[in-house]
Amino acid sequence: MRHYGSISAIRGMTVFLRFDTGFFGRGRGMRLQMGAARRMSGQAMTQTTDEGDLAAPGIHHLTLRGDAAVLKTEISAIILEAFGNSEISSIESIKSENYYALVLQAQNKVNALDPVRRLVRAHHADFSRIVGTKDLSAQRISYLRAVRPSREVGDEFVDFHRESLFNPDMVHAFNVWIPLSQAATGNVLRYVPGSHHIPDEEIVCRNEGVGMRGVEKFGAGHKVGLLYDRKTIVSGVDFLAVDAMRVPEGQMVVFDGNLIHGAGRNDTNDIRFSLDFRIIPARRVMNHSVNFAAGDAYFTELYQP
Repeated sequence: MRHYGSISAIRGMTVFLRFDTGFFGRGRGMRLQMGAARRMSGQAMTQTTDEGDLAAPGIHHLTLRGDAAVLKTEISAIILEAFGNSEISSIESIKSENYYALVLQAQNKVNALDPVRRLVRAHHADFSRIVGTKDLSAQRISYLRAVRPSREVGDEFVDFHRESLFNPDMVHAFNVWIPLSQAATGNVLRYVPGSHHIPDEEIVCRNEGVGMRGVEKFGAGHKVGLLYDRKTIVSGVDFLAVDAMRVPEGQMVVFDGNLIHGAGRNDTNDIRFSLDFRIIPARRVMNHSVNFAAGDAYFTELYQP
């Protein structure tokens, strides 16, 4: 028996999609359960010192507020619609490229909500304080991550990396990561504490080659943020120190793009959903590369209050 898509909503409720037979719309059908979510209170946490499981150097926790909280509800509704489609016979048996196409359709709907600009507007003061300037640029579109259970590295998630391995501008960037499903401790973003201080030249990578794991350049998998030309860190980083990036319900994290991080295998029975994009001081954008998924420059300058 499998159940999929434990999707966090806002306003005190969590939505769970449970499929009694592992098939959408077959057998005994779909059971929609509603349960009260654990309420999280308190102010946004932006300190960069250790605070139990919540904060560590280079990581900033922010409580979603205002339009950012509304946005998360809207995104959860899109996920429910996309992954609760009764015409999908079995989510596990869908071939990778077809599954990437399904995720891409949902990602396009999410980006039609203009999530990057809305999140920056709602948290401009927080982002400006973290990045160090009010003049922000950001990734033009967000990536929707939807990792099925028991997938391998590169299939549906990106393993340990830092952003500057793929774009030199990213040495100045910060990642914004929003979990959209509450996950078990071992089923979250992982990171190496303090690794944002390791110089690039001390990190040795092995190139795994174009087309590994079936992600095609310019294909649907590439458009949802997966790597068609994957790199594996082989030395220079202490992976024995790996920790889990635990994010309470109703929060997001902003962390240094140089922090070594990776999504990790999904060992639960639920699809793991999250949303991410990058922000950067506008003056630090030197490489005006094109994000082909957006059809325009990778970074765009953003709203200033």
